[in-house]
Amino acid sequence: MSPKNLSLQVKLLGGFLVISSLVVITSLISVNAANHIVGLFENVVHGEFQRYNALLAIKSETNEIINQTLILALQESESAVNTLSHDEQKNEILAKVEEVERNIDIYTRNIQEDPQEKVATITNLSVMTDIVIDNSFQLLSLQEQKASSAAILTMEGTLLESQKDLREEIDTVVQKELTLIEAEDRALEETVGQTIMNVYIISFMAILIAIAAAFLFSIPIVSKIRKLGNAAAEVAKGNLGVRLNDHAHDELGQLATSFDQMTQTLQEVNEQKEKNAAALNEQKKILDTVVHNTPIGISLNDPTGKLLLVNEAGIALIGRGIDPNARNEDIGQIYQIFKTDGSPYPMEELANVIALRTGNPTTKDDVVVHRPDGTQIAMRATSVPIKNQQGQILSVLSVFEDVTKEHDVDRMKTEFISLASHQLRTPLSAIKWFSEMLVNGDAGELTKEQKEFAQSISASSERMIELVNALLNISRIESGRIVVDPHPTDLRELVQGVVTDLQAKIKEREQNLLISVREDMPKINLDPHLIRQVFMNLLTNAIKYTPKSGEIQVFVSRKGDEVIAQVTDNGYGIPKAQQGKMFQKFFRAENIVKIETDGTGLGLYLIKAIIESSKGKIWFESEEGKGTTFWFSLPMFGMEAKKGEVTLS
Repeated sequence: MSPKNLSLQVKLLGGFLVISSLVVITSLISVNAANHIVGLFENVVHGEFQRYNALLAIKSETNEIINQTLILALQESESAVNTLSHDEQKNEILAKVEEVERNIDIYTRNIQEDPQEKVATITNLSVMTDIVIDNSFQLLSLQEQKASSAAILTMEGTLLESQKDLREEIDTVVQKELTLIEAEDRALEETVGQTIMNVYIISFMAILIAIAAAFLFSIPIVSKIRKLGNAAAEVAKGNLGVRLNDHAHDELGQLATSFDQMTQTLQEVNEQKEKNAAALNEQKKILDTVVHNTPIGISLNDPTGKLLLVNEAGIALIGRGIDPNARNEDIGQIYQIFKTDGSPYPMEELANVIALRTGNPTTKDDVVVHRPDGTQIAMRATSVPIKNQQGQILSVLSVFEDVTKEHDVDRMKTEFISLASHQLRTPLSAIKWFSEMLVNGDAGELTKEQKEFAQSISASSERMIELVNALLNISRIESGRIVVDPHPTDLRELVQGVVTDLQAKIKEREQNLLISVREDMPKINLDPHLIRQVFMNLLTNAIKYTPKSGEIQVFVSRKGDEVIAQVTDNGYGIPKAQQGKMFQKFFRAENIVKIETDGTGLGLYLIKAIIESSKGKIWFESEEGKGTTFWFSLPMFGMEAKKGEVTLS
């Protein structure tokens, strides 16, 4: 297998094994040399100490013999003993001494000829010396019995000469041994020094080999890592075409292959991104062209409400472009946004703000913009939140159009309806009165058929009068000419009065009505005429659109700083697909039209106008076939008084 195909782990492991082996071998050599030196040193020291101590013992004992001999000579010179037995004993002693001398000569020669027998020879010399000492002591004991001082003196001289020769020989042996010891010490020092030098050389060579091995092992690794780093730097600069082309099977080779795959993928993604960007840029140009050439105003707000884009039609409508210094809370004032009644439009009620807050599309058609040239433009604004896949709002797109003509037409229509309704009320009232007179027989008795005709005329005129009154009320609300006259009102009494007026219809349909008003509900500063109209319309609808024997509930409670009113029925309900049109003028649900043909579709529109003009809110929930619940809220501080020209009919 080629070395480049080995894994990085195997390469590193091999390098560490080589280095570790070198260290172990060097250590073993060093330990072996140290053990050899220690053994040699111990043997030499042990042998030298034995030899040296033996020589010192021989020398000491020889000196003792000499000293004792001198003492013997001194004593013999003073003694007069000269017997034959004493002489014989002396001769025996001298014979032993001579024998010792001979042995000493033999041992001395052995020491010189055979260095391996040094220790044994020195030990024998020590034994012979002990014999000499013992005979010397015996010779002392015979001092008092010496018979001839001349013979003794002769013997003493001979003994002294022998002892002198023996001392010289022993000194020579000792000197030779000391010389040998010094030579062996020098040889030991040289051996130790050479061994230490060898250990140093081997260690140094091992270090050099380890460094060389590490360097050789690291060269390909460092080279690959450096190439990878340079390639990564090129990628960081945007050069996605760089490739390493390293096909080794080790970890670095696999990393290089992964790097090449990554850069290839990035290059493909970048190319696709560039294509997409070009296509997106083209689409953006088309979209910009469409947006800026659309005849209706289009604007875009970021999630904070800041205005990002207004097309040419929008700029023409509002008379201004984007103001970079505009703050969100100042947009209404900067762009001079008002309501149809002339009051400044609250920021929190703008369509784009509501869409951003709720996440739902919102439409406002009561916006009036005062342009810098002094003209006023009525607008309808529809804002739609743009969300990502996670449901987060990215921006709010608003579409607004000039509805000044529509408002003018609507105003003229309202005025016409108001005028026509006002003019129709008199003849309708007359028709109603005359038909009632005919039914009651004031003009004479009528036949059964004539009476039915008169009753139909009366019922039709009644419906016509209700329609005229509703149209008049709506025109008065929309024109802003209605009077608001609030004063402390007991809601319990107000609701009970409405129920009393509707009691006949409730009994006619055999319906069950439940009323619950909070016991501690304080009086609220309201216009009772307007709020009565709200309860009247809600209860009338509940009675009309609930089958016989149905149930209707009215609850009035308090929640925080608001009063909440609820009207619930278990009637026909409203189809879900049509619930978004509930508060539009003249709207009636399809399922209701089939059951109850009578109705104008103006009641809920009128209720919503009254509630919202009173700073309140109205909403509902409904399920077809199960019933409907309406809620409306009013602030506890009540309604604000307003001067006007007319009241509700």
